[in-house]
Amino acid sequence: MSFAERLQELREDKAISRKELAKILNITISALGMYERGHREPNIEMLIKLADYFNVSLDFLVDRAFNKINTKEILDALKIKNSIEALPNDSKMIVEYILKLNKDNNEKS
Repeated sequence: MSFAERLQELREDKAISRKELAKILNITISALGMYERGHREPNIEMLIKLADYFNVSLDFLVDRAFNKINTKEILDALKIKNSIEALPNDSKMIVEYILKLNKDNNEKS
């Protein structure tokens, strides 16, 4: 997966518009669009901002450290995480409690 595809997928998974992300990054919508279309590549400072914003590593962002299976698993996990974050607080607390119980049970095994 190219950087451009990864960036667009991360943005869409987070359900944020180009306009919103461009404002957060303090760049133009046009610049962000060029990143997502592969017509322009960000400098290292911008890569770090993007990685920080999406809470991913630089390696993940530029598709260097993971194979395709791991990448898919990570993207699926990000989608699940974003879905949980979008839940109302009561529902989110229930999901987090269930996940903690599951983790505790796995650690005991």
